[in-house]
Amino acid sequence: MAEKRNIILFSVIIVMSLSYWAFSSLLIGDKPLTILELEDQQTDLNENLISAQILASQLDRVYTLFQENLALSQADSLADDASLPFLNGL
Repeated sequence: MAEKRNIILFSVIIVMSLSYWAFSSLLIGDKPLTILELEDQQTDLNENLISAQILASQLDRVYTLFQENLALSQADSLADDASLPFLNGL
């Protein structure tokens, strides 16, 4: 009787494990990876938006700082120290 109960318990555990695996792979799938990729993309787009808003509103001090430190070309000496690739989308 105890052996039968152990076999049934083991079978139930196996079935539950397989059903959990099937549930997670079919319904959840690669959605967590997609969410992480979209969060990274949203961060980049938010940086672009903030930069565009600053440049559009021409806030005095920040706008002046951008004008003084913005590298206009790759040959510019400021391009060696820091480049602003997120402004390419503006």
